Amino acid sequence: MIKNETFIDMEIRTLENIALSQLLEAFNQAFSDYMIRLQLTPESLATKIIAENINLEASVGVFDQGELKGFILHGLGQVNGLETVYNAGTAIVPEYRGQKLGEQMYRFIIPLLKEQGYSRHQLEVIEGNGPAIRLYEKIGFKISREFGCYKGKVASANHPDWDIRSINQLDWALVKTFLDVEPSWQNSAAAIRRTADQHFFVGAFAQDELVGYAVLAQVNGRIKQFGVKKDKRRQGIGTALFSYLSGLNTDGELSFINYQESDTTPEEFFQKLNMQRFIGTYEMIMNL
Repeated sequence: MIKNETFIDMEIRTLENIALSQLLEAFNQAFSDYMIRLQLTPESLATKIIAENINLEASVGVFDQGELKGFILHGLGQVNGLETVYNAGTAIVPEYRGQKLGEQMYRFIIPLLKEQGYSRHQLEVIEGNGPAIRLYEKIGFKISREFGCYKGKVASANHPDWDIRSINQLDWALVKTFLDVEPSWQNSAAAIRRTADQHFFVGAFAQDELVGYAVLAQVNGRIKQFGVKKDKRRQGIGTALFSYLSGLNTDGELSFINYQESDTTPEEFFQKLNMQRFIGTYEMIMNL
């Protein structure tokens, strides 16, 4: 059932019956002047909804005469056993900003999320986006982790000591032991599995033993996860994996969005591969 609330000359309501074409138009308008310009196609919007488990019934929009002018998209799932809501995108079209619409939408949707049994809410925000950070802090979010985002063209390299090849699937329980930090929502195993057919899976093998892996999104050249078995590190496996991945991308450029910066070793690794940090983000969490 649609929940709604009218204020001033606009209406706030949940999004379960919205046409995806209307959501796409509002999304691209709202992010047209964002710090990182973000424009989606119908296909990439559909992929985002599936990968991030966006539930439009748990999402909210503000409408002016029936036209969507702002929204908060919410993905639903579990994190460390807690029923969690993930903010997959908050945006207001430029001419409607400055009216505290983000705050109004949050005040509207949070009670509904609580009613549905969700106890944790998380999001990522660009470190230089002061207005958004202030809004989230006012609502009750607190910074929990800092992420770095890297990109660059990785040179090809020989890797004779390791058998690097594409694989059809991963043993997720095994490769989790290769990681030192928990991936962000967009990079999680659950998000990757939901759109597995749109990713490349690459493994590094030593005599048929998997000793490293990486996952690359086909659509944008973003590496979602990579890891090396802990007793096999600093032996060129990561470099070999990234070199292989660069060959899968048409222009050789790779990116990794949201790597936890408390783990400092990968920053040196990225720089060695000519991948530079181009922006940082904060993960923020609020208990509902």
